[in-house]
Amino acid sequence: MTKFTEKELEIMKYLCLENKEIGEIFYITPKTVQTHIVNIRQKVGVKSRASMVVELIKAGILNIDDVVTN
Repeated sequence: MTKFTEKELEIMKYLCLENKEIGEIFYITPKTVQTHIVNIRQKVGVKSRASMVVELIKAGILNIDDVVTN
């Protein structure tokens, strides 16, 4: 997988939340969140957010215990 930016690595933990919620956490717009998510998705090579989380966990990039779901 391609190298991820620091912001992408931070956002990965919150992929189970809505863009608006993620934006509020990082003080960025939902559109900016979406841009980061699209970039992550392209680097991982998947189409869905759920697949992205699974692949990131399988690759050891994301720890399931770090994923914020609520």
